[in-house]
Formats: sequence, C-alpha cells, structure tokens
Amino acid sequence: MPDSQVVVRDFIYLDADKLYSMYSQLFKGVVEQIVESFRSGEARRSNEKAGLLEGRSLDTQVAEVSARTENKVLHDHMYHRLEERIAASLVSGNDLNRGNFREKLEKSFLVRATGSAEIEDYQRMETFLSKFNELGEAIAYSQVVAVGAPALKSKGEEIANIADRNQRKRAEAEFRRLSPESLAKKSAADLGLTQDKKLMENLQLFTSLFHRDAYEVTIVPCGVPDGVAFRGVLNKRWLRVEPEHLSALYGGFVESNWTIVGQVAHLPGEVLPMEANADHTTSQVEAGGTDPSMRDPFQAIFRSARVFERMFLESQQRTEVTVSPIALYRAMEVTVCEV
Repeated sequence: MPDSQVVVRDFIYLDADKLYSMYSQLFKGVVEQIVESFRSGEARRSNEKAGLLEGRSLDTQVAEVSARTENKVLHDHMYHRLEERIAASLVSGNDLNRGNFREKLEKSFLVRATGSAEIEDYQRMETFLSKFNELGEAIAYSQVVAVGAPALKSKGEEIANIADRNQRKRAEAEFRRLSPESLAKKSAADLGLTQDKKLMENLQLFTSLFHRDAYEVTIVPCGVPDGVAFRGVLNKRWLRVEPEHLSALYGGFVESNWTIVGQVAHLPGEVLPMEANADHTTSQVEAGGTDPSMRDPFQAIFRSARVFERMFLESQQRTEVTVSPIALYRAMEVTVCEV
C-alpha cells in the first residue's frame, strides 16, 4: 500500500483538566469509562502501603508507572481527536494582525498560533535578578584571569624586585588596583554586565508580588505584517518537560515552530471598569453617606493592584494576546508505511 503523511505532535504542555472537560462535552459517554478506571486505580492504591521501606512491593510500583504512561498516551490520543473535532472553530492566530485581531477574537472559543517561542520562567528570573551583578562580575573575572593572569604575575614579580622601599610600596598600591577582583568589577561595569543594585531589588519586588512562580511561553508568528503575539500563561503541573530542562535545551528562545492552542484570556487595549466608570464612581463618593464602609477602601486597593498587574499583561513593543493554553506542542509531518 502507498505511504501516507501523518501529523505527530510532540507535546511540551497538555492541560489534562481542560482536555477532560472539553472532551467529555464533545464526545458524550466516553470519558465516564476513563474516570471509572481512575477511580478503580485509586481504590487499589488506597489499600496498599506507602512505600518500599514500609512494605510496598516492587511489582506495585512498576504497575503504577505503567498506568501513568498509559494515561499520557491516552491524553495524546484524546487531544488529537479533540483538535480534529473543533478544527472549524479554531481561529488561526497566524492570520491576525493589529487591525483585525480584536474583531476575530472577541467572540472566539479557541485560538491556535504557530511560530517561534519565547520562554519566560519568572521563578528562575527572580533568582537571576538577585545574582545578576554577582554573575556579571564572575564572567568578567574569568576573562580577566584567562587573559591577564600571566601579565599580572610578571608585574608582581617585577614589583617584588624593586629595591627602594617607598617606590616598591607605591608600586604595590598601584598593583592592587590592577588585581583580578578590581579589574573584574571595572570590566563588568564597562561591558554592562552589572546593573544598579536598587533597580535589581525593585524588579525582584515586582516579580515576587505579582508574578512569582509564573511560567509563560509567547508564540510569535513569523512572516505576518503587523502580526500579533500570543502569550500563554502555563501551569507547571502540565509541562511534559521540566522547566530546567527546557532552559538547558533552548536557552529561553526556540527557533523551530511551536504551536499553542488556548482560550483567549485578555486582549490588549481593553479599558478597565474603573476607568470606564471613573466619573460615575467619583460622583458616588462625593455624594457620600453617613454609614462607614470597609468595602470601598478594599475596592480602591484592588483597583490600584490591577493597574500594577496590568503592567505584566500588556507590552508597548508589540501586540500580545494572553491565552490560557490547553496545549503547546511541536507538530511534525512524518511518512508512514501502510501495512
């Protein structure tokens, strides 16, 4: 029989909770069997001991690993069927631009976009910010030692041989200013490898308050004039690859095309309710009342917090649509031999 082309998805992320919810509504009566099998599995596990040191058998552990593997395979198959089923309802993010994205996405169910991927791990960034200057000086130090160590050693020997005591002391003081540590600090500053300490502390403050542990992947479609980027806020629980491994593999930027499928969460340029009703709210406050309220001060604080949170939602450099992803994958066409 002739060969055929099949699309294979290499999943980086797959939200099983969203998958079950959508699948159960689109394929009625199928998921009940899956849920029942999970319940049976939980019942078996609840009757066993907690671990090898407490008597759990190796056979049981192997069986559980097999069950988890089967679940992942099941999820992949379920998602393949799901995307085929809703293909007509998927809005292509690669066809959108700044002029039409709002009209196309305001009432959309799901959007799918393919392009290069930018990975942003805010937990890793918080550590990076706290060690930024230290890291910059370490890089500069390694360069100074590799390039300048022989010359510094020779200079030190030359100073040690100066007979005049006062002249030697002056030379030693000058030499200390040329030590690897001092040269590394100066070199790091000259190369922009260090930043203002207070600035780094302020960035850490924003990260810890509004974006701690956040993990995001932004898909940037290529070849689209005035195109739109799609920023996916991921739950690390559903990553197929550990965040550290993704950083080691791609260094934060993926040139090969990844595809994101998700629900639209935020469109840039939307007006906050407090901005739209500013005059009405002001008139109500001015009207006042005799009864004190704790609700109003808290509302004011939450509104102020939204202003800060919005700083993480919208970019001034490009148009970014925020999505809640169900899947993030690399799609490949492979040739298979029909049997």
